[in-house]
Amino acid sequence: SRNRRDQRGPYVELTGPVALSDDEERAIFAVVDAAVGIAGRTFVMMALRGSRAEKVRRLGVVDQPGHGFYARRSEEEVLARIDTCFHRGWLRFVRTREGLPLISYTEAGF
Repeated sequence: SRNRRDQRGPYVELTGPVALSDDEERAIFAVVDAAVGIAGRTFVMMALRGSRAEKVRRLGVVDQPGHGFYARRSEEEVLARIDTCFHRGWLRFVRTREGLPLISYTEAGF
């Protein structure tokens, strides 16, 4: 399904899937490791594009090998690559009490 939903939050519209190289998978998961349970897919996209926003710096993501990996890609292209990990069953969303979707691993992606 293109949408992921639970009973407490809005739909998250997934794009993709697209082909990923081993290097792309490693870069994505290096950033996801820092974001699990505390940030969402937009944060992961920003970090993969090289953002130096306060939250990216505070979580130490600027020191991760995946930071800036997709510096020359558009937001949409990077989201499609992250979403491929959802399509493959490696990532899922967990919701905060407020219903915000945070990124998490599945058993297959852990």
